[in-house]
Amino acid sequence: MPDFKLLEKFGAITKGTIIIGDNIIVPGAPQYLEYFKTTALKDYKSVLYHQFIEYVQHIKDAVLVSEKL
Repeated sequence: MPDFKLLEKFGAITKGTIIIGDNIIVPGAPQYLEYFKTTALKDYKSVLYHQFIEYVQHIKDAVLVSEKL
């Protein structure tokens, strides 16, 4: 989240920029996920793709793909 906020602050994220957040569930990025589910709704179009951990097909994880509007 700190890196993402810095990119936003300095204008590195512009319309059409794709942001990919990996390992959203394991180990987890609760602040990042919450930000995109609440605060960022007006600025980003996001889709959460449920997957499994690489090389471990029994542990659920997710990837969040967001596009700056």
